[in-house]
Amino acid sequence: MRHPALPRWSRTLASLIFVLSLWLTACATGTSGSQGSGDKTNTPGNTAPTATSAPQRATTCQQLSGFGSAQTASAGSGFGDVGFPQNAISTSISPAGGGVGRFTIEQFDVCAPSTTRSAVYSFYASGLPGSGWAGASTYPYDGAWQASCGDPYCWKKDHLPRYVSLEKVTDHGNGLITYHMRLAIPPAGPSCSSSVGIYDGKTWDGNLGSVPGLNAPPLTLDGLGDGYSGGGASHDAIQAMCSSGTASSINAFFTTELPRHGWQHSTPPASMSTACNTTGAQWWKGKDLFQWKPETGGSPAANTVYWDYNWCELS
Repeated sequence: MRHPALPRWSRTLASLIFVLSLWLTACATGTSGSQGSGDKTNTPGNTAPTATSAPQRATTCQQLSGFGSAQTASAGSGFGDVGFPQNAISTSISPAGGGVGRFTIEQFDVCAPSTTRSAVYSFYASGLPGSGWAGASTYPYDGAWQASCGDPYCWKKDHLPRYVSLEKVTDHGNGLITYHMRLAIPPAGPSCSSSVGIYDGKTWDGNLGSVPGLNAPPLTLDGLGDGYSGGGASHDAIQAMCSSGTASSINAFFTTELPRHGWQHSTPPASMSTACNTTGAQWWKGKDLFQWKPETGGSPAANTVYWDYNWCELS
């Protein structure tokens, strides 16, 4: 029995349904292939997070930056009385400055294992005085000017004083402590002599006694003074100051340090020039005027220079 032919529109609709079913099947198959595993690492816009590990802390001193070639800790020649914590290592010593009439500064870094910051401070606070070192409130950081130490961890020793400064004590974890050490080596001492014994029993000057806030050059002994007041000012004339170095080193000390500490070289106010009986450019600061001059007569011993200075202060 023959079935009646389907209308044309029915055959067209059937064809469309068949094509649509094939397309849906293909899409379903593609989706299953890309998503079925649950892996999104290759899907655009869905990059999986990458795990990051925390940086590893050093467990030995040699692993810290700058200490890879460090050796058993040492303060070098002339500082055998400076000790170090057990198993400490240090970098090579770097000298700076120095010269005639100036301290030589040496610096290096130390790493001590299995310790603490407080233990390092205690090691030096007790160990250096035990080796004859005394606490120092000042330190010649630039090789000449005695500046404030800033904390209790500076020491000095000997008649021609050596200095030690403990700085930048840092905890790196795992018991590793680093610190910076600064050493100051004195210049050759002067041979100060006088037929009247004016230097007998004197100690090295810190400040120039009559000039507020003005340091003496390294290794200086006082000379003889002649002070008076009058004309609206106080005056002081000091002769035969005796220092380590030469006339050039004394001139260099003052021309370098005075401007660093607020002194200017110019014509002072008229009131100061009148009261101090000066003309032209002078070294002055506030109400104070200062002049110095190395002596040229005689034959001083090696590393020895005599010099004079005048000070004037408005009343």
